[in-house]
Amino acid sequence: MIPTPQEMSKILLAAGKDRPLLLVLFHTLGRIDEVLRLKWENVNWERREVRLWTRKRRGGNWQYDWLPMNAELKKVLRDLWQKRPQNEWIFWNPKTGSRYADRFDLMRRICQGAGVRRL
Repeated sequence: MIPTPQEMSKILLAAGKDRPLLLVLFHTLGRIDEVLRLKWENVNWERREVRLWTRKRRGGNWQYDWLPMNAELKKVLRDLWQKRPQNEWIFWNPKTGSRYADRFDLMRRICQGAGVRRL
């Protein structure tokens, strides 16, 4: 399901601390697992590109694509970079000391808080 512009505005407002994750998903059109696997080494500030890794291709091997970084994505990533608690993962889980492995309840929780249909 694709959210309407009004729903998307409500979702972003309700996202709170997860807003950067939603914005990176939105601007890369990446799958949640691809974005959660982002490392700082996958950001090329000079070329304004982000490298997303996936296995969703023929053969199931890890492959990557360099995606353009628009101004909004660059701002979100720059903010995350300036506040980073460590130098490896972009979306680092302080509870585990590693990246987030999943965010199963993320959209359910945010949509519920925004008062929009579940996406």
